[in-house]
Amino acid sequence: MSYDVQIKDLRDSAKAARSAATQIAKVAPGDALTGAEAAMPGASSVSAMQRVSSGWATELTDWAKAAKAYGTNLDTNATQYELDDEAARAAFAPATKKND
Repeated sequence: MSYDVQIKDLRDSAKAARSAATQIAKVAPGDALTGAEAAMPGASSVSAMQRVSSGWATELTDWAKAAKAYGTNLDTNATQYELDDEAARAAFAPATKKND
């Protein structure tokens, strides 16, 4: 059994994960909910909407952090594969004869 690691694909995936993290970090879907009190003064659902808004913000922040960490891990793994490949090439390189 063997496998092949496409290092470029790892790097591309790392970049995509970091890009997604950056984009999600800018999203604030709860903003529409936090303004509900002005639109519906005294409504009993306002406190629930504020909790949902806060929950969304927390979840998205956590997701963005995880996606960024995932991207970093992919880059770290790609680097390690490159180092391992180089070490294997050096270890199995043809022996050279010394001229006496």
